[in-house]
Amino acid sequence: MIEIKQFSLDTAGTVKGHIFILNKSCLVWIGSGELPPDFSNLTVAMPTKFDNLPLSTTILSEGGGDNDDYSSVLSQRISKAFHIQCFVSCCASMQVQQSVHAIEKIIIQEIRPHFS
Repeated sequence: MIEIKQFSLDTAGTVKGHIFILNKSCLVWIGSGELPPDFSNLTVAMPTKFDNLPLSTTILSEGGGDNDDYSSVLSQRISKAFHIQCFVSCCASMQVQQSVHAIEKIIIQEIRPHFS
């Protein structure tokens, strides 16, 4: 079963996102109104018995940069909080990334009922 949640946030710029909730995993896509939607970067994090911090790696990347860093950190935080595998793709502008805490809070609120 796949459940899809959508969210939007209007702070420094319009942020739109989709959360695909799967069985013991999730995929989060974050984009902004300033950039065309794409899937140019993708990271995944998953819990491991060998370390307290989930293992994270970049699957797709288009030149690295802040979006890859943000995707990696967010996937690790979600993975650690809910002990699940988490994929994150972020194609948001730098202005939108200033709202990372608000974006993360919305995502956590949407995911919590499914993995608590």
